[in-house]
Amino acid sequence: MRFGADMMRIGNLAFKNFRNVLLPRHSLGSFPADQPSCGLKQSVEEKLGLPPRPKKPLTPYFRFMQQIRPSIIQKNPQAKATDIVKMVAAEWEKADQGVRDSLQRKFHEEMMEYAEEYTHYQNKLTDKQRQALREAKDQKVREKRKKLIQKKMQEMGKPKRPMTGFVRFMYEQKDKRGSMPFREWQAKVAEEWQQLPDNEKEEYSKKSQRDLADYQERLQEWEERMIRLGHIDIVRKEALIESRDSSRGTLSHRSHSRE
Repeated sequence: MRFGADMMRIGNLAFKNFRNVLLPRHSLGSFPADQPSCGLKQSVEEKLGLPPRPKKPLTPYFRFMQQIRPSIIQKNPQAKATDIVKMVAAEWEKADQGVRDSLQRKFHEEMMEYAEEYTHYQNKLTDKQRQALREAKDQKVREKRKKLIQKKMQEMGKPKRPMTGFVRFMYEQKDKRGSMPFREWQAKVAEEWQQLPDNEKEEYSKKSQRDLADYQERLQEWEERMIRLGHIDIVRKEALIESRDSSRGTLSHRSHSRE
């Protein structure tokens, strides 16, 4: 029973790391974790169960955009969103100075009101709530930075980690899933893997080990190239340490050679 539970845990990990391989793209949205909250993004305050903070007023330009965008879309129904933005910018450049001054005055008045409301809002929060807000916002910044790093890694062609033996076996079974719910199919594959003869499991393991050795070699070459290009933000710390140690060794060797 314990082994089966372990296999399910491995299967869950496999799905998390290799979901794009195991499932077609159109099926990914069928899982609860992928469903948006009615299309609305929650604020940090909403996630913490706090009252919503006051909203900053629109800047003159964005208020201008809000006012004329509907008419521009109506006149140009086939235009792309990027083209609409360019049209709004062009209209802003042609806008009368009186219109701009009026929007600026409105913005200034609303900013004064916002500052008062925000101060009142902050004064109502407890120290514990402020601390929770700070931590949540810091976490949000870390998550955003992590996503940017992952995107950069992908754009710079970082080698992909190979599948483990079990994930490879799971991948080979994916066409047999049919309409079976993923969790049920995952349990079935885990049971089949458990019953697989040891010599067949060994073949999967050997293939994964060969792929892993090739991956580690390609990863090292990629990291060395990234370091040379100055992209140290997407390189592992241990690779940077190895690079520094290698540089010291080279300098030491040159020094002894001169002597």
